[in-house]
Amino acid sequence: MDPLTGRSREHHQHGQQQQDAHSASPGHGQGHGGQSYATDYANSNHSAPVTPPPPTGGPSDDDVLASLAAQRTVVATTLTDRLTHLKLLSKFWSSGDVVGAVGHLESIGTMVGDHDMVLAIVTDFLGRADLACDQMTLELAQRIFPLLDSLMFTSSGPMEAAAAQAAPNGALALTKPRRAHVAVKSATQLISMFGRLIVDVLSVDPQKVDLGLEERQRRCRACRDCIVSIHGVVMRIQHAAAQLHRERRRSQRPGSAGPSLTHSLSDSIDIFRGTYDGTFPRSF
Repeated sequence: MDPLTGRSREHHQHGQQQQDAHSASPGHGQGHGGQSYATDYANSNHSAPVTPPPPTGGPSDDDVLASLAAQRTVVATTLTDRLTHLKLLSKFWSSGDVVGAVGHLESIGTMVGDHDMVLAIVTDFLGRADLACDQMTLELAQRIFPLLDSLMFTSSGPMEAAAAQAAPNGALALTKPRRAHVAVKSATQLISMFGRLIVDVLSVDPQKVDLGLEERQRRCRACRDCIVSIHGVVMRIQHAAAQLHRERRRSQRPGSAGPSLTHSLSDSIDIFRGTYDGTFPRSF
């Protein structure tokens, strides 16, 4: 028995052990201040700004800007070259040098590596030129017809053209309306000028050696082959357009997306077919 407290020694020792255990517990001695510090620390860590990780994959802003700048340079160069050729062609044509203009049209393919750009230049020039002029000859027509034939399709090669034509609406899908319009319009002008002559020359059966006639027949055959090729494309385009129109009417979706004939191309095709049918026999 403790004389001061009146408690037994065992009870005093038990109380001391509880006090020691409470002192050793976490946060003891900090009071409310210690608990507030721990809470503030946790809150400060939670509200700290988080830096997003650097983007992975995909171009950066600098790469996009560099790509746009490079494309701008290419486009500017292309348009400058295109304008240079058109100015030169216009100079030939306005001075009456049709031979020089046709010769330059033929040589553009060797000067410009981009086939699509060549077709664009030919389209721009022939779209403004009137081929029904006094300087036009059968020889020049024979050199122009292959250019017109190449404007009818925009494929990169015969295999792509054959594959696209075999597909539904393939003829329309391969045709750029403005280029086809220019080709058909120009072909109609040349057929009006030389169509009857081509038929007459090819119908001659030479009884003896005539080198001049043989040369004229060679040119007429070359013109005929291109005319027949253009006519075949025109027929396929019209057939594809009519089929597409029927499909749209059946589905009751007249405004559905898909290739179609423009008014200018449709009108030029009608004129071409009228000129073709009125000039050439069925056996042509």
